[in-house]
Amino acid sequence: MLLSNLRARHESTGASEGRIEMEDQDQPGKARPALCRKGLSIMRSLWDRIPAAPLICSLLGLAGGYLAIRQPKLAIALLGAAALLALFARSPIAIALLAAPVSFDVNRLSFGNGISLPDIFLIAATLLSLPALARLGTPRGVTNVRRWLLVYVVAMAVAVAVHPSGRGIVEAGHRTLLVAGALSVGAWIYLDGKTRLALRLLVGTAAVMGAAAIAVGAVHGFRAPAQPFGIQKNYLGSVLGLTMLVVVAAPAEVHLGQKSRYASLAVMGGGLAATHSRAAMLGLVLGLLVCFFRTHSDYRRRSFMAAAVLAIGFLSYAGYLVQSQVSDTSATINTNSVAVRNKTNAATLALWRTSPIVGVGIYYYNDPKYQQMNRFLVAPTNAIYEALAEGGIVLAVGFVVFQVGAASVLLRRRNPLAVAGLALVADRLMHGMVDIYWTAGNSSLPWIIAGMGLAQAAAARAASPSPKRRDGISQYSAPRG
Repeated sequence: MLLSNLRARHESTGASEGRIEMEDQDQPGKARPALCRKGLSIMRSLWDRIPAAPLICSLLGLAGGYLAIRQPKLAIALLGAAALLALFARSPIAIALLAAPVSFDVNRLSFGNGISLPDIFLIAATLLSLPALARLGTPRGVTNVRRWLLVYVVAMAVAVAVHPSGRGIVEAGHRTLLVAGALSVGAWIYLDGKTRLALRLLVGTAAVMGAAAIAVGAVHGFRAPAQPFGIQKNYLGSVLGLTMLVVVAAPAEVHLGQKSRYASLAVMGGGLAATHSRAAMLGLVLGLLVCFFRTHSDYRRRSFMAAAVLAIGFLSYAGYLVQSQVSDTSATINTNSVAVRNKTNAATLALWRTSPIVGVGIYYYNDPKYQQMNRFLVAPTNAIYEALAEGGIVLAVGFVVFQVGAASVLLRRRNPLAVAGLALVADRLMHGMVDIYWTAGNSSLPWIIAGMGLAQAAAARAASPSPKRRDGISQYSAPRG
């Protein structure tokens, strides 16, 4: 409905080149240089018609088949490239639609230092989103979040300049991609009218993974954490919790029947419980609180019981799991996750004190010399401690300013997907206080949803000549600017 209204408004105003005119967005095309316009036209023409795509896909498939026995990893890479090219040639948006559900696959390609599958899809989708958003327009909320991100990027640049290293440069670019790229992809999905399909793909994948986690947990009597397909328990629990928040905060956008919605929540919740991921449970509880207090009052009354049951249930279960570990005094002192986290955090803070202003360098824990100094100098399980050790007070302040600024942008919007985005961002930040924060997949998913939410708010603002809600447009009041 929103998209049809936008298109009708767009056609009536006679805008050129299919550009959606939004009051709540930047207008990058107004004074675009001729060379830039030519470049964007060439990029768009690549997916409008690629006659050679079937031939190239066939050649890649034949090469993959020939190498299947001799070099299976290379064969898989060639077949994957063929599949990506086919998707790109048929419909570029298909790459973006897969950026969220592929978060469940943590496999890495083994060239260089390795690159994860979620990162590959996110890079491809981000590159494709640039000409699309140049045509459709970038929501102002997305631009505002990017500006807050720039504070963190500058802080990372300082850390890299003081402690130059290849791994630091790559990781700084990776973290920028996880936020800025994901925002662009989410906005593109919404403005292209594919939100429902993207969210259903995400929820469907999460339901399958939740069911797999339940099955694996049942084999061990739910006494050991479930890690189906080799996916680490905290990672899987995090993505399941994030997906649950999408269903809770934006049910109309997911557009599942009531029974299907409750069934999917039950399966994902059961999978989360089977993983024993206390960090994911704590993040989910905070996300549910955000959903409850940010949604409309009438929806809040309807969702109170479900949110209360989920929050109380997971908070109690997480407390039970923590208590069961703490009660084992010997293990708490030496080996269990509580002990390891405490010792890792202590070692990280001790390292930070050696260089309190600018830290010791981004991604320092991948340098073997630090683990030789102290075996607990591994990836910190607290995002603030990690920032302090990597870039000192400068990077920690940059990280906090970015998080607070991004949250303030989302707080100004109460449309369902913006609420979902804020809930996911809060969930991920809470998870990052007791676990690794910057990871591929589950760190980009909140910003993909946030991008959708900011585009939804911009679309509603554009579809109505006043900030008040209009019949059939929305059930919220979009803010000015």
